[in-house]
Amino acid sequence: MSPANTGSTYITQSRCLPFTDRAPEPATWLQQRDFALHVADGSQITAQWCWADFPANRQFVNFVRRARSETTALVSFVRFAATRGHGPAKATLRLALQAPGDTGLASDGLRVTSGADTYIVSSVQGTWTEPNLDVPVDLTSGQAEMYFAILAERAPADPLKPARQSYEKARAAVASYWRGQLTGGATIDIPEEYALSAMRGTLLQNLVMGWQQAIGNGYEATDSSFAFVPEVSTSAAPLGEFGFADSYRKNLEEILRRGQGDGTFPNWEKGIKLQSAAHYYFLTNDASYIRDNLHTFTA
Repeated sequence: MSPANTGSTYITQSRCLPFTDRAPEPATWLQQRDFALHVADGSQITAQWCWADFPANRQFVNFVRRARSETTALVSFVRFAATRGHGPAKATLRLALQAPGDTGLASDGLRVTSGADTYIVSSVQGTWTEPNLDVPVDLTSGQAEMYFAILAERAPADPLKPARQSYEKARAAVASYWRGQLTGGATIDIPEEYALSAMRGTLLQNLVMGWQQAIGNGYEATDSSFAFVPEVSTSAAPLGEFGFADSYRKNLEEILRRGQGDGTFPNWEKGIKLQSAAHYYFLTNDASYIRDNLHTFTA
């Protein structure tokens, strides 16, 4: 959310979908943090963005369809499909890489690199004029398809070759992993597929975000002792209610040792922590969380 480029006025106010390959452990969330924020309109992928540490170096890639002059480690595999319709038979897709502070960008038309490290790999030969990789889109047959690998952080990536096969393989692996994560909780079946997908998406979001209130914007906590206790206790509670008792407890333990400081709602936070402990016990009949933290709760 709200990615910006150091040294310019470029800011995008768009809803983002945070993509990651594995759910972080609550106790090491800050160390494991690894996200690509995909702007929901398809125009941008922002790697590792966190508003709280702006203006630290963050990279992002814009997708610009030049025929109409419209803006349209962790790897984001991207499939770009174009249909001619009533438009021209030839077009250009522009990938605009913003990597503040990196003065060693280069490209052979298929890879955008910096030294031995890679930022972008394309399935189609393009033309590089920093910071843009212009990829031709041939629509003489009515449609075109191309693939890209966008690395969240530049890294060696010689074997990486984006194509339909590697894209489908990566997509299937990621989907399989996250479906597997959902099997750890309750099984719920409802007839409305859209509502079922929304429920699963929210559960996955809660499993990933845990004790965090947000990813990428100003509400993401980067301090090891900070958390928005009332808010994140409420968002973590459904993990227990949907059967993810282990994840619920781990997040409660992280929330228990965090807060906004003694000057901001200290009594409210303490009450919420006590209430959450009771909620966990009544859901699981497991008193060990209270016993293991009895000194804190007594205080």
